[in-house]
Amino acid sequence: MNAADIARGRLHSQCISGQHPRSMQAMLQHMAGLQAQDYYGCKWSVGVRMPGSSDAAVEQAINNREVIRTWSFRGTWHLMHPNDVRWILALVGEKILARAASNFRREGLGAKEIKKSRRLMAQQLSGGPVTRTELLQQIQEKGLVL
Repeated sequence: MNAADIARGRLHSQCISGQHPRSMQAMLQHMAGLQAQDYYGCKWSVGVRMPGSSDAAVEQAINNREVIRTWSFRGTWHLMHPNDVRWILALVGEKILARAASNFRREGLGAKEIKKSRRLMAQQLSGGPVTRTELLQQIQEKGLVL
């Protein structure tokens, strides 16, 4: 195998060349998610892999919860298939929380405050999608952010 064969193989396995997946969801399951440094780059990573797709189609898939937009890994944006989020979080969640612990301590958040904020967020999210701003407002109203 030479460098050109490796490059072709990578482009194919990354869904950039060759036959493209039939849906965003199929592509995301194949890829186990897409990552980018910013939100627009993340959406563009779908566009590269899904010829004929549009920014509006990606937004609609996110709004319909067919694609999950998350910022929970490495501090960068990820788009994932809804069926993959939980098992991936189970793999990386402890490490992410351990990394966040120093930030929690610096902000004066202990186990009690974290438990209360989790309950509050679960309650807010149970009614459907909410914005980060709406969540932050609720958390601040409960006195959880210094």
